[in-house]
Amino acid sequence: DGGSRKIYLVDNPYQTGDRAVIDGNLTNLNQLLFYGRDGGSELRITGSVDCAYLKVNNGADVTIEGVLTNTGALYPEYTGGKLTLNGNATVGGPVQMNGGELALGPNCVFSNGGTFVVKNAAGKLSGSGRIDLNGQNLDLQDGTIAPGNSVGTLTVAGGELQMSGSMIYEWEIGQPGPDQSDTIDIVGGLLDLDNFKLQLLDDDGYVEFATDKLDLFT
Repeated sequence: DGGSRKIYLVDNPYQTGDRAVIDGNLTNLNQLLFYGRDGGSELRITGSVDCAYLKVNNGADVTIEGVLTNTGALYPEYTGGKLTLNGNATVGGPVQMNGGELALGPNCVFSNGGTFVVKNAAGKLSGSGRIDLNGQNLDLQDGTIAPGNSVGTLTVAGGELQMSGSMIYEWEIGQPGPDQSDTIDIVGGLLDLDNFKLQLLDDDGYVEFATDKLDLFT
């Protein structure tokens, strides 16, 4: 209770495709730090996580199936590290992405109470959940934003989405049929487009329809 936990994920040289599992909850922690080694270090937490400070480092690939309550700061960091949130998440402090990937599952509502910045080319924000900014900004200065898991929609609500610098919008068009493309849906907020690069991906078989309307933003 109230302590810190460092979890080191080390590849098993005798098995491939397996991941470590924590079957339960991690609660009432001041700090929770995940460290991978040489990539491919995976951990799945079936329950909920409650901590003041959460950091994913050095290639760790961590999936939280339950609710994340993070009263302090969230730091997905370094190339290769990934934090996937399949349950709802509440982060009271800043989210700073200097690298790694934050992926929001389709049922995830990510409620943010502090600054949310992606400021390194190695950082990536992806998924098809919803980000509630609560009057804050989502400041994409560099790195990549990739809506959906394949083709899908990422919703940003209640604040301002800012895209500038060398930010890449990874925009995927999908299977045959009308209106099959990634979208960022802005709800009750603002969109400030200073600069970004559009990277087009074809999800194996897009066929153009004369009536297609493929929106980058809605």
